[in-house]
Amino acid sequence: MVDPDTSSRILFLRLSALGDILFALPAFTRLREALPKAHLTWLVDDRSQGILAGHPGIDELLVFPRKKWADQARRPLEWLTLLREVRTFLASLRHEPFDLCLDFQGNLKSGLLGRLSGSQDRIGFAPPICKEGNHLLTTRQQKIPTDKVHRLERDLELLRALNITPEFRRPELPLSEEDHRFSRSALLATFPGTGSPSGSQRPPLVILHPGTSNFGEFKRWEPENFAKVARSLKEERECRILVTWGPGEKELAERVVSEAGEAACLSPKTSSLLSLCALIRQADLLIAADTGPLHIASIQGVPVVALFGPKDPSIYAPHPISSPVEVVQSGVACSPCKFRQCDIRICMTEIEPQEVTARASKILALL
Repeated sequence: MVDPDTSSRILFLRLSALGDILFALPAFTRLREALPKAHLTWLVDDRSQGILAGHPGIDELLVFPRKKWADQARRPLEWLTLLREVRTFLASLRHEPFDLCLDFQGNLKSGLLGRLSGSQDRIGFAPPICKEGNHLLTTRQQKIPTDKVHRLERDLELLRALNITPEFRRPELPLSEEDHRFSRSALLATFPGTGSPSGSQRPPLVILHPGTSNFGEFKRWEPENFAKVARSLKEERECRILVTWGPGEKELAERVVSEAGEAACLSPKTSSLLSLCALIRQADLLIAADTGPLHIASIQGVPVVALFGPKDPSIYAPHPISSPVEVVQSGVACSPCKFRQCDIRICMTEIEPQEVTARASKILALL
């Protein structure tokens, strides 16, 4: 039990990935609310740090340089440098002892990092939620009723180990005034005369995000399908359709815009992940497959249409407590699955644009 009136040092361990970090943010927000005087350190890997940088509730953000170290490990001439950097990182991790470590990742790597943090009180999930022997590296394990529980609910449940009621609190993303200015100017430039999408007199703003990470490429929906949805929503609802994109996704977004004709516009380049967050926050609806921007929209309260194939939406889709959610699946027998790659992808290719349009219209009718 942590005394809410003391300044305990707590390590909040959720390294990756973007969607999982967003699922963990309500638990962090609830923890900060319950322990306002605690010193909260979040340990995150370098690929996902952008969503947390500058967060007002985080006293210290420790970055695990996974990508950088992986690159250095492939170059023998940099092994000595890598060794020095690892030692420096571990020294910073143990610089001031933590009173408590909360392991939301639940694998071998997070277990080792929790152990190396020097904390004598390390709380994690009990099997089968945790993997790779993680429970052997924690000192207390929180049991979860089933491994089918939604990630957001699962992370909140870990707080029970501290006698904190696992109640949802909407987190704030660390958006700056510059991020908000970018989103406003981007919409004014793209849709002259309509201004911000808020307000009953303006046509709804629908964002399509066709990209995914390279790792999650098999979860993508075809650009021509996004284009069909854009044309239908433009014709039926007079929506403004904006196609957003991230690093390496511009060509994909341009294909959607090209095939949609005058129904969709290409988003300007965003300078950071948080500027994309600010742009998404302006939307009335976002349509995407299982990718970071889908969860960015939902955690900010933006309604979403989520296109799911390989993953189980009962675990990984945006949670309806965050925002209105319509999940679209193809219904093929092999979905969901546990594969990380697939050459057939019928779970995604069989999703019909007409069904996606219908789900989008259902949400827009409630605005």
